[in-house]
Amino acid sequence: MAPESRRLFVWSSVKQEVSSRHVVTTDSRRSYCYSLRRSVESGGGTKAVCKVLFLTTLGYVEKNDSAVMRILKSAPVESVCPAPDQRGRHEPKNKIDRDLITTHIKKYNPAVHHYRRKHAPNRLYLPSDITITDMHADFCTSVQKISLETYRTQVDKIVATHLHENDTPEEDLEILAKTPDRIMEVDFPSPFSIASKMTGQLAPPEEAGQELNNSPDAPTFTEENAVRYTPRSAHKTD
Repeated sequence: MAPESRRLFVWSSVKQEVSSRHVVTTDSRRSYCYSLRRSVESGGGTKAVCKVLFLTTLGYVEKNDSAVMRILKSAPVESVCPAPDQRGRHEPKNKIDRDLITTHIKKYNPAVHHYRRKHAPNRLYLPSDITITDMHADFCTSVQKISLETYRTQVDKIVATHLHENDTPEEDLEILAKTPDRIMEVDFPSPFSIASKMTGQLAPPEEAGQELNNSPDAPTFTEENAVRYTPRSAHKTD
């Protein structure tokens, strides 16, 4: 049985009721009483069982009901199902807020280069008199201490986001067209695909070849229009 299914089974198998008898102390933990029930195989419904039978049936130790009580206390009594298991899903205590780093980086006003697109990539640049090491030192002093690699990674992420948002295919194609040492590959539509879109259907290649041969404008092969090829060795004179 999966962990979530087991939690739901325990929640539905235990009936929680307000205790009819209260002890004198006000800090008592027994504000509710729990009756354990097991489904009857033959007639259906449920039947009250003891705690030992209930725990051993689920594979728990008979003297340790902490797993069952943990499930019952995970949500209010009025809830339909228990709260989901959060083990392994909690945020780490040393998690760094990336928004603080982004706000600190933007304080230095990174901007686009003043040259044109063909002279410089479309990315953000920091002032020339500031280094990432100085920015990291200021962040550790004013906000919190983090590693230089974490700060540098966030700087690169901001630059990459700007590149992704501002790059346009038209500008890239224009640059490639003006660059002689690059080959630009363009996928042109096939004539057969264009003909199929215009006519709605396309004849098979065999039928198309027969129609071409039977047409009056088809070229004919004769000795007059044949291209004669003479080997180079034949031109040599003894």
